[in-house]
Amino acid sequence: MREPELLERKFSELTSAIAGAFGRVEPRKAATGYLRGLLSEMPRKTCWDLGKHAGYQTPDVMQRLLARAAWDEDTRFAATWSLIWPARRRYWCRMRPARRRRAP
Repeated sequence: MREPELLERKFSELTSAIAGAFGRVEPRKAATGYLRGLLSEMPRKTCWDLGKHAGYQTPDVMQRLLARAAWDEDTRFAATWSLIWPARRRYWCRMRPARRRRAP
């Protein structure tokens, strides 16, 4: 699988995992646009720039997402952690030196 396809698949997994944290579709779409904007190569990442990048005419949607949108923090944390933990675990296992047993 090529890298862009892999990145898109992983991004879809992330947005699908955190979708349950939002009670409505509008904040879900705004959060997806927000994440895409943060991961983009834009030099500045203000609400105005992120909103434009997501296809909105004004920064209102991003500002509303950050200031007033209702989301379940525990669901979002659990979903994000379940995606990040396996990769971190593989990394830590590779980087951690093997333990030696002391002779009795």
